Amino acid sequence: MRMPYPEYRQCGVGWTGRLPRHWEAAHLGRHVEIVNGGTPASGDEAAWDGQVTWLTPDDLGRNAAKSIATGRRKLTEHGVRSSSATVCPAASVVVSTRAPIGHLAVTSAPAATNQGCRTLVPSAEVESDFVYYALLASRDQLEALGKGSTFMELAPPDLGEHRIPVPPLSEQHSIVSFLDRETARIDELISKQESLIERLEEYRAALVTRTVTRGLPPDAAEAAGLDSAPSFKDSGVEWLGSVPSHWSIARLKWSTAFWINGVWGEEPDGTDDLLCVRVADFDRRSSRVSLDAPTYRQISRSQRGGRLLQPGDLLLEKSGGGIKQLVGCVVRYEHDLPAVCSNFVGRVVLAEDADPAFWTYVHQALYAGRLNYPAIKQTTGIQNLDASAYFDLPVAYPPFEEQQAIAEYLDAQSARVDALRAKAEDSIERLREYRLALVSAAVTGKIDVRESTADGAGGGA
Repeated sequence: MRMPYPEYRQCGVGWTGRLPRHWEAAHLGRHVEIVNGGTPASGDEAAWDGQVTWLTPDDLGRNAAKSIATGRRKLTEHGVRSSSATVCPAASVVVSTRAPIGHLAVTSAPAATNQGCRTLVPSAEVESDFVYYALLASRDQLEALGKGSTFMELAPPDLGEHRIPVPPLSEQHSIVSFLDRETARIDELISKQESLIERLEEYRAALVTRTVTRGLPPDAAEAAGLDSAPSFKDSGVEWLGSVPSHWSIARLKWSTAFWINGVWGEEPDGTDDLLCVRVADFDRRSSRVSLDAPTYRQISRSQRGGRLLQPGDLLLEKSGGGIKQLVGCVVRYEHDLPAVCSNFVGRVVLAEDADPAFWTYVHQALYAGRLNYPAIKQTTGIQNLDASAYFDLPVAYPPFEEQQAIAEYLDAQSARVDALRAKAEDSIERLREYRLALVSAAVTGKIDVRESTADGAGGGA
């Protein structure tokens, strides 16, 4: 158990509480030089793709480590001279002051920033890593200092007035050494939980694909009253492989009665307004529609023909997506509310012998295997799915009763995966809370870490 310092005093800074008696609380601007950033003209080709590191709030947000070496774009020397960007030395602290406020990193190489960031060049009285941890602990206070009507921005004078604890330099070094070591341990635990979540999702995807192509495992088949050891045949389709002999192979379109593009309509008028399901309403993990943030549009009577959603309809994302997340996600509509889908979505009405839950899992398998990729057309940065080409994919068709049994089995297995994932996510949240609490306790002197860092040892916090 970490012990507190022997004596404390009030310092008049709300977020720190009392500080050790020999520490001071100082305005940030007293101990750092605050340097503004800048951006060269986007059309000036000579300003870009040079050797000068140039950081933005987005670069800081993507950076998970304490230090940062480079951003997504670089400037030339001309780019620096032609703008208000300033190259600051390594071991400076970069903080985003707009969109959003409070992303942080310590530079490991000389760097400039855009106008959404400020660079803090420390004086000899403060260690840059300590400033980083102090600002990390007071991020909520930095966000509260933001002002603006269009977007919130933290102005340099307000940043400079922000007060942080300033222990003696030797204690700053002890605190940084302690926090580097302890946060690394916490981050390793978080990483293990994140890896567990990745493995769970990989398992889920593999289980879905295997089950919709090979059927239930023997014990589950027996429990469902099905043949636990069916014979298999070569499907003649690479992604399917061998399938149960009593299954048929046909195009995906035969699982549907019809499909129709959605409609966006007009601004709500209070008369013909109707719930309109967007891609943003797709809960991709559960493959269902979420109505947590419903959107209403004016949909005329003529536009509603064939488009009113019914429970059990599938919704196909036809436009959107990107490199990391392809277009073509499919979810199931299970609500009784009258609704249509937007123009980026298609309504898929299933055939009478097609179980909605089973075919949702089939679409999951196609999406996870990126089998929809050949049907995707890229135009002006937006992916569009050729529905006719997509529904031409070959799939396996079990009998209707077996479709239902497979869906029930996968529902139960998915629930187990979701429960394990929820536990991992809860662990990550608690670890992150503990990490921030530990940082705050160390930089405000609530725990004395001087002895524990003298020999690199010490007990748990």
